[in-house]
Amino acid sequence: MTKEHVIGNLLGTTTPREVVVRLDAATAESNPLRLGDYLAITYANRNVTDPVLARVTDIGLVNLNMPESILTGPEEFATLLSISDLHDGEVLTAKAQVVGYIDEDGKIVSPRFSPRPRARVTRASSGLLSRIFSVGHIEIGSLMGHEGVRVKLDVGKLVTRHLAVLSLTGGGKGNTVAVITSRMLELGAAIVIVDPHDEYVAMQEDLGDRAVVFSVNRGGNDGIWPLRLRCNSFATRDYFSILKIPMNAVKQRSLLRRALGELRGRTWGREDLVASIRESAGDREHDQRCSSHACEGKCR
Repeated sequence: MTKEHVIGNLLGTTTPREVVVRLDAATAESNPLRLGDYLAITYANRNVTDPVLARVTDIGLVNLNMPESILTGPEEFATLLSISDLHDGEVLTAKAQVVGYIDEDGKIVSPRFSPRPRARVTRASSGLLSRIFSVGHIEIGSLMGHEGVRVKLDVGKLVTRHLAVLSLTGGGKGNTVAVITSRMLELGAAIVIVDPHDEYVAMQEDLGDRAVVFSVNRGGNDGIWPLRLRCNSFATRDYFSILKIPMNAVKQRSLLRRALGELRGRTWGREDLVASIRESAGDREHDQRCSSHACEGKCR
């Protein structure tokens, strides 16, 4: 890391999570910094010898020769322009979120202390970015602004942790999931996709018999199997959720629980459940009317 590569220094109060960079004016003019760019911070600390990666989250420009306290209208601007070159007072700053550094085991570690104000800042090299983003089994594309840095995902972490793919509408979330899925299938993974909007059915054309598609609305000669679930494969609480029976609907819950209890151990369908509910409702009404005397079933 040589001096000519330095594009700025840390300014003001630094924190382990966020820093402010005072950017070199010449660098800002010739090669402007953009939102999302990656920077490398030199901590100059015995505990952190490698550069710490940070991502630009905001960019600001202020002119020190244009104090707001005296600029109240166009006349003041005209006066300043007549006596000096206002460009000389422009100061460009950038806020950056600290990502972390790579430790001896190759893991990304967040620093637990602040870098020194005045610490040198450079643009993150492709080598540093590759050490962070190009480690994994699945390649899903390149890093924005760094075409040579391939982005890879670790399959072990994908299947043992939660993963969220977030983006604006039309940002490519579905395509990203499709790429991840196809890459994992190439590695021999078995994947189940719950697809309410049929977004991934088209993958069957590329995967052939490696993909089996089930649908509740389709099924026939198009290679899609009808999806059927056995009614008696659900627990009573599942039916409470499916039918959206609230917790305070005590009578409804009791009636459904009683009807399902009568069907337990049998193979049944919707019509059987309806009949059992009606029968249970009749039994319940009989029990309520005859709770105080023995009618021997005559009042039914």
